Amino acid sequence: MAAAVMMIDTLKVSRRLRDAGASEAMADALAATLAEAGDAGRAELATKVDLDQLRTEFKADVETRILATENRILAAQNRMLVWIAGMLIAAVGLTVTLLRTA
Repeated sequence: MAAAVMMIDTLKVSRRLRDAGASEAMADALAATLAEAGDAGRAELATKVDLDQLRTEFKADVETRILATENRILAAQNRMLVWIAGMLIAAVGLTVTLLRTA
C-alpha cells in the first residue's frame, strides 16, 4: 500500500489567505509554515528500504532466538538422558545386590 504524501501548493494557500483578508506577510508565513509541517511529516514516513531493513533485522533476531531455544532444549535433553542413565545404573546395581543377598 502506498503512503499518501501531502504536497502543499504554498502559492495557492498564500493567495487564498490574502483573498480572505490576511496581510501578504501573514499569508506567506502561514503558507511556509504549512509547507514545513508537510515536509517534517514526510521525513517521518518509513520507506520500503526502511521496512526491508527492519524485516531483515527482525528475521535475524528471531532466527537467533530460535537457535538459542533449540540449544537450551538439547541441553535439557542431555541432562535428562544422563539422569535416566544414572537411575538405570542404580536400579541395575540395586537389583544385582538384592539377588546376591537372597
